[in-house]
Amino acid sequence: MRYREVSGGSPYGPSTIAGPKVEKTPNDNELSFSKKLGIELPRLHEN
Repeated sequence: MRYREVSGGSPYGPSTIAGPKVEKTPNDNELSFSKKLGIELPRLHEN
């Protein structure tokens, strides 16, 4: 598996493995995770 195929997050939030020369930008999966987290965190803070 090459690093360009890696996608995911961590317990601390969304992440992107960009590579040593920052050759990769966030993919649709990572962006979706980021957007959902941005919506959910304020809701959790209200409670």
